[in-house]
Amino acid sequence: MIVLQKNYTKLLYPIYYLFHKNIFFGLLHKVFIKNFYYKNLKFELKVKNLPLSVRSSFLFKTYEINDRLLVERHINKNNKCIVIGGGIGFIPSLIGQLSKNPMLIFEVNQDLKKNLIKN
Repeated sequence: MIVLQKNYTKLLYPIYYLFHKNIFFGLLHKVFIKNFYYKNLKFELKVKNLPLSVRSSFLFKTYEINDRLLVERHINKNNKCIVIGGGIGFIPSLIGQLSKNPMLIFEVNQDLKKNLIKN
């Protein structure tokens, strides 16, 4: 069973990154969609230096997928959070929606900080 899982992972890993980090899909997202939607949340992506390879992950909803899965599984109303590296505000928004508690968010990049405040 373990050998099968390793081979399966080796097969899926390149296919996942073919879509997740594809600059063509990133360009499609940048030109036609321009925003990131997840469940009932909308994020504006008015960031100057956001790579096209990252934008493709918005199209396929794989942006920060590992962090998102952890947050959705483990954050509840009993949690209080500190977010270091707020980014575009995706993870802080999910945490705020799930915990309903105030949180501290830190972001060093000034371009992202402006966008984070909007979102």
